[in-house]
Amino acid sequence: MTRVTIRAIGNGPEVNEVAMIRTFFIVVQIILAVLISGLILLQNQESGWGSTFGGGGENYHTKRGLERALFYLTIVLVGLFALVATFNLAK
Repeated sequence: MTRVTIRAIGNGPEVNEVAMIRTFFIVVQIILAVLISGLILLQNQESGWGSTFGGGGENYHTKRGLERALFYLTIVLVGLFALVATFNLAK
């Protein structure tokens, strides 16, 4: 069995720490993307395809209970996603 070692190119441990932090941010960004996608799919939209083509939309209701919690949690996770993406761009 052959052992493979992956090393970062650079001079010293600070390069490995930077690579680990970047990897951490990428993993967090992927997890947030999956959670946001799931929350969006869980949100209840009773209007269906009708509002897409201009129909429907006459019904307005306030968000209550779990629907409200999912809505606000989605907003918070999108904000965190934007923050992590900004940190991920910084070198």
